[in-house]
Order: sequence, then C-alpha cells, then structure tokens
Amino acid sequence: MNLWKMDEARRGYDIASKGPGATPTAPLWQAMFDEGKQAYGKKDYPAALQDLQEVTRTKGVSKDVNGQAQRLISVIKDRQEQQKNFEQAKQLASSGQKQQAKDLFQRVVRAPNGDQDLVASAKNQIEQIGAIVQPPANINPPKTPPPPDYGPAIGETRGLIAQGRWDEADSKLSVVPQTRAEYGDLKRQIDGGRRDDQEFTQKKTEFTQADASKNKDALRGLRPFFASEANSGGRHNADARNIVAQIDNDAKEAEVVKPPEVVKPTNPAINAGNGDAAAINSVVQRFAKAYDEGNLPALRAVREYDPKVETKLPDILKKVKGTGYALRNCSPPQISGDSATTACDVILTKVPGVRPARTNIHLKNFDGQWIIISSD
Repeated sequence: MNLWKMDEARRGYDIASKGPGATPTAPLWQAMFDEGKQAYGKKDYPAALQDLQEVTRTKGVSKDVNGQAQRLISVIKDRQEQQKNFEQAKQLASSGQKQQAKDLFQRVVRAPNGDQDLVASAKNQIEQIGAIVQPPANINPPKTPPPPDYGPAIGETRGLIAQGRWDEADSKLSVVPQTRAEYGDLKRQIDGGRRDDQEFTQKKTEFTQADASKNKDALRGLRPFFASEANSGGRHNADARNIVAQIDNDAKEAEVVKPPEVVKPTNPAINAGNGDAAAINSVVQRFAKAYDEGNLPALRAVREYDPKVETKLPDILKKVKGTGYALRNCSPPQISGDSATTACDVILTKVPGVRPARTNIHLKNFDGQWIIISSD
C-alpha cells in the first residue's frame, strides 16, 4: 500500500535471498541516498525528491547523510519552483503578454539555488523580448467632471412637501438618485402625506353628505376620526377642529324635543330604567346586525372606535361578514349614571362547531344616545 516502501522491501528481499551468510555492503538508507543523488545529477527531481525524503524518514540514518539529504531537498524544491515559473513565463510570452513574461523570466534568473541552464535560457528569452515600448503618458488627461449637486433639488422637494404639493414634490425628487441618503425619507413623506390627504378627503365627503341629510348617527360615527385629526397637530388639524365643532352643533340641532307624556307611573325610577334598558338592547342588536352585514357606517353609528383600530375594521368585517354573528341571552343592563354594562353570548349561527362566548359590553350615554365604547 505504501509505494515508497517498495524499493526498500526489494533490497531487503535481495539480501535475504542470498542466504544467511550474506550481509549488505552498506545500509539501505545509504543506497537510497546514493540513488537520490544520482537522480538529482540527472535532474530527475521528482525521483530524487522521493528517495531523499525517504532517507530523512528512515531510522538510523547518520546525521551527515540526513543533513545532506535535507539540503538537497531544499535545492530540489527551489528548482522545481524555478522550472514552474519558466514554463509559465513562456506561456505568457507566446500569448503576447510580454511585460508579464519578462518579469517572470527575471524571477527565474534570480531564483535561489537555481539551475544555471534555466538561468541561461531565461536570460536568452529576456533578450528576445527586448525593450518594451511604453505608450506615451497623457500630458493633459481629461478632467473628471465634479459630481452633480442634488442639494437644490432636495431643498425644493422639502418645501413642496411642507405645502402638501405631493405630485410636484414627487416629480422634483425623481431627479435625485435613490442611493442618496435623503431619498428614502423624502419618498416616505410624500407617499404618507398623499395617503393621509386621500383619507381625510374621503372622510370629509362622508361628513358633507351626513351633514346635508342631518344623519345624526353618521355624524356621531365620524366624530372620533376628526377629533383625532384635530388633536394630532398635523396639516388637517384646523379643518378637523371646525368639523368637530360643526358635528357637535348639528347633533344638538337635530335633537327633537318630545312633549312630556302625561303618565302617572307607580315607580318613575323603574320606568326610566326600563327605557334605558330598551335603548341599550336596541344598540346592542344594531351593532350585531351591522357586524354580520359588514356595514361599516352602521357600525360606526353605534360603536365608538379608536382611529387606529378603525383602520383595521374593513379587513375584520370581511372575515366576519355572513358568519351569522349575533348577540343572544343578554343580561339586564347595569346602569350607573351615563355608563352601563351588559353581558351577551357571542354566537356565529352559520359556522358549525363554534361554541358561544360570553362577553361584557360597556356603553356610555352621549347627549341622550347610548353608544358602545368597549367590550371584553
């Protein structure tokens, strides 16, 4: 299996085959060293390297022979590297890369422990290549133009954003490379501002329609959005404050004052509670109906939402719509001043296998109207 042991085994076999009286004239490592030197003299470097390395690995070899073998191994490796560079330089010269070839031939000439025949051949190659004419240097190289200045465009874009002129800002920003650090933030401001304007315009249109028709429920549903805008300090806060004030005024004007009924209740407190209970039950059932139908305006009329939660309602309603959402077995409302709480079973009548879940519904009375404010 170890081919480098083959010669040693063969020599041992030759000695053994001569009989018990035969003795070797020299140690095996000496014979191997001699063969390595002969291969080295013939420039058979691979064979010489194999023999000499075997000598250094053999037990009992003399220090003198081991030292000579080590020195020859170092010379052989240098010459193999020299030979490799010489062949590579010839390839470069034949492919027209004369300067690279010349540099590599120079390395062959200066190689440590170099083969003098290769040194002579390398010098001859260098003479054949001759002097390499370098192209004349460009005395007046073209000047590199300065990088474009995008500062003015970025400044104008910021000014247009401050004015809410999104299309003009987008057009001005288009001349700025997207790799600029300012580009991403300015683009987000433009896209976000455009979305905010579209949402505000849509809500304002809904307000105009509800105000024209004196739809008190719709106005009540729109009020949280405009109240949030009025408190945000954004571009629409002044407009939103005016709309909130108008909604409040319209709500008061839309109230119909009923003449007092001539009733002699045996227990006025109980009768008043029964009226609130009926109103609360009506609000709860209108909420369930709007939720099942996916009717967002009707839902806003009976339920108050945080503006952040309200943005998610369209997606929620798509998932719940048509599932038979209903509130059943509601407990009598617990009324305390303007606040009330009732508990109902949430049932999905059209979804098999879903068990009812009990939920607490909290309401508040605004200007005589009960509104759901939360549930848990």
